[in-house]
Amino acid sequence: MRARPKYNVNEYGKDIKIKQDPIPWKAIGLAVIAFSVAAPFAWRTYKRTTKEMAEANVFGVQRADAGEADPE
Repeated sequence: MRARPKYNVNEYGKDIKIKQDPIPWKAIGLAVIAFSVAAPFAWRTYKRTTKEMAEANVFGVQRADAGEADPE
């Protein structure tokens, strides 16, 4: 036969509350505001850069839709 403990060990876990950290709403809000302010500038820069790269003909291939006629 097993000896029983003097105190109920199973009840010990029920008494201890696990500390939960609150959600950092201020940090999440600040990040959302920062992204919403920066997004239009990033989009405009991306569009401008892709347009410049298409016009610069970086890889040396002539495109027919660039406004030039076919060399043939």
